[in-house]
Amino acid sequence: AEAKVAVAEAKLLATEGKLEQARQSGDQAAVAKHEAAVAEAKGDKDTVKAGLDRAIRGLDLAQEVHARALYTGAVPAVGAAATHRGAEGDPFSAFLQRQEQRDERLAQRDEMLELGMAAVADLLRSMRYRAMCPDKETVRTTESQVAFKRALVARYQAGFCRKGKRFIAESTSYTHIQCAVTGWKTASPQCCAGHLLPHASAHDALVFGLSPDDINNERNGLLLAQGIEKVMHPPLRVCFLFDVLHNSWVFAVLDPELMNQVVLPTRKRFHELHRKKLEIPQGTSPWKRLLWVHAEHAI
Repeated sequence: AEAKVAVAEAKLLATEGKLEQARQSGDQAAVAKHEAAVAEAKGDKDTVKAGLDRAIRGLDLAQEVHARALYTGAVPAVGAAATHRGAEGDPFSAFLQRQEQRDERLAQRDEMLELGMAAVADLLRSMRYRAMCPDKETVRTTESQVAFKRALVARYQAGFCRKGKRFIAESTSYTHIQCAVTGWKTASPQCCAGHLLPHASAHDALVFGLSPDDINNERNGLLLAQGIEKVMHPPLRVCFLFDVLHNSWVFAVLDPELMNQVVLPTRKRFHELHRKKLEIPQGTSPWKRLLWVHAEHAI
């Protein structure tokens, strides 16, 4: 109906334009012809406008009938009960009022759910932070630490033997280990097997979707030079960020005071390593959730 009204208005406007042109030309026959056309166009417009009004009233009536049908379905006895409720008001109005109250209760419930989810998110964030920064350290056996280090060397293919000036890859009888950040191959004792989630937080692994047994999983660690492993712990002066453009992890130095310090046992300084790509084989990334949370709290 609205489209028909628009068409009728456009037709009337065009006819009135032709009538004005006929009047300017002085052609009385054309003027009479277009005046009749204008009158006809106005009649057509009024007709379709009336149809639009009827359609709007019909839509309103249909909505009311639909609401009454809902009410009838909700209270089957409405036909019989309506005749006895004169003092209590129109049952349909009462039904609409109950619908409004229900919508209000649903809105309040949604608001409470949002507040609850925000509170849970804050609690989970604080629990993860405490897990990343435990108050105390656990005593690890030498055998456990050696086994963890060997697992990391095997995963990241970081074992080497030195022959003259060359380093040859060696998976078992290695004497040197390659640091994942500096890329330097240092003597095995000078390269640390660092836990991303500290060993003391094994029982908090559940907040990361892990189990306590995953604490010594090779995906929970990186092989790092002593100077880097030292600043990975609180107060979290460095972190790893994900480079979306190159689909890789990069090392980030957050503390300006570190920039000119030497990363032992190498001769590199921290500013040379800032934004440097993590040197690990493709497809051997540690657990990303741990790197993300570590970076979040470090920043």
